[in-house]
Amino acid sequence: SEDALGTVEAAAGRADSSGPTRSRLGLDEEATAHPQRHVVGVSFLLTGCALMAVYLTLQQRVLATYPHPQAVTCCTYAVGGALMVVTALVLEPPWNPAHATQWALPPAARWAVV
Repeated sequence: SEDALGTVEAAAGRADSSGPTRSRLGLDEEATAHPQRHVVGVSFLLTGCALMAVYLTLQQRVLATYPHPQAVTCCTYAVGGALMVVTALVLEPPWNPAHATQWALPPAARWAVV
């Protein structure tokens, strides 16, 4: 049976599902080997974007009642950032040698952070 990408390529007249087409679409071996994980990841990404939009809409209405909305926004993002760091440390502890590579950035990514 063909995977979803193979079906799309066959419909477009490309029976061969290997080669530059996969790389052009930005799909790596992990995404094509486990399409369910790819769908779950995209679902989480879209849900996160939608929830952020709802959050910002509600935040605008609530902050209109406070005299210093920047302070409220700063505290909200600081708490969210701290919780993200705690979650990352629990799920991928950097002191565990098996997870140390997850925390190391490649040289090109280091410049992006700076």
